[in-house]
Amino acid sequence: MIAQKIKNKIQLIEKGEVFSSRDFLSLGNRANIDKILSRLVQQGEIERAARGLFFRPIKNRFVGNVPVQIERVIHIISQQNGETIQVHGAEAVRQLKLSTQMPTKTVFYTNGATRKIKVGNQEVQMIHTSNQRKLLYAGTKIGLVISALWYLGRKLVTSEVIVKVKAYLSDEEFMFLKNANLTTWMHNIINKTELQL
Repeated sequence: MIAQKIKNKIQLIEKGEVFSSRDFLSLGNRANIDKILSRLVQQGEIERAARGLFFRPIKNRFVGNVPVQIERVIHIISQQNGETIQVHGAEAVRQLKLSTQMPTKTVFYTNGATRKIKVGNQEVQMIHTSNQRKLLYAGTKIGLVISALWYLGRKLVTSEVIVKVKAYLSDEEFMFLKNANLTTWMHNIINKTELQL
């Protein structure tokens, strides 16, 4: 009976969308729910994204089941734990095309504990930072830029980098960046570049 109710509820969830075992607590006790979800994993109806998190796989005729989006899983875990997470600087630099180097590990900054999380068959590293400035505008394009600036550091953040960043952000986002609680050297290079434009 509970198994069928859980199945019905899962069918309403979009494929690829991550859900938590907590979503079913109104249907029965935790141990029972975990058992049912494990059975559904074994049957291939759902896949485990991380501990207590699952998703209905999207099937692709070339690659089979499409892997879950790591960012989505980490976002849900951070919400559940009430922590703030930010894309690590190395990944931010890659996304902003400020470097062609590919980070070998998936890493996030967090104001929570430093730990490793298994997402699908990948290991994700969460690194604690007490520097709140590194977590500014977490999860936004502005936050991505701030993370990249911290990672590159004073010597590598040139006017050329700021020009690229300005092109990536909207005028409004760039204004938020300028007014953010950045370090003095970041403000200086942003202002200097603006005067040159």
